[in-house]
Amino acid sequence: MGRMSDFFGLNGGTDPQHEIARLNRRVTALEATVREVCKQTGIDPRSLPQPQRPHQEVLDLLRSGKKIQAVKRYRELTGAGLREAKEAVDEIEAGGGGGPRHL
Repeated sequence: MGRMSDFFGLNGGTDPQHEIARLNRRVTALEATVREVCKQTGIDPRSLPQPQRPHQEVLDLLRSGKKIQAVKRYRELTGAGLREAKEAVDEIEAGGGGGPRHL
């Protein structure tokens, strides 16, 4: 078997447009798989957790230049550890604010 990244379809590409199109196809396929699993197990897909936007308090702290306070508040709101909270706040700050691990 090849690399783990190959197994998960994360082998990347050099052309950004090609890579975006490839990832969009991958997401579409994964969504279809989730729908099928839900159908076969009788789970209502609407009951699954949905990605959420970062909490406004964390965003406000970041915009005010209070990154340490933003990390602390993220930890208070999510129960995340220091490392996870810092990584999440770094990602929010970089513009990747949506996602399952975010508020």
